[in-house]
Amino acid sequence: MQDGRRALAIQEQTLGKENLDVSTTLNRIGISERDLGQYSQAQTDLKRALAIREKSLDRKHIWIAISLENLASVYIAQRDYARAAPLWARARAIRAHPAGG
Repeated sequence: MQDGRRALAIQEQTLGKENLDVSTTLNRIGISERDLGQYSQAQTDLKRALAIREKSLDRKHIWIAISLENLASVYIAQRDYARAAPLWARARAIRAHPAGG
């Protein structure tokens, strides 16, 4: 996890905090945190990744669907299905009619 955080810091400094590569790194870190049961930190990182992607990409881009699914998976791991359901629904709609990938 430390290596991921170091890579993130380097990317943010080199590319900027709103860069799409930063969102990919945040997604990877968030998934690792989810798998370790660090749900609060996973939510923070995955929400940030989603926000970067929503600012940079078409609203129906497949990467947004991936971010939505990753965040939903954290809520499912916490058995918070009410928060996960709308994210899954939005991701499913994007996957049905993606804008690009």
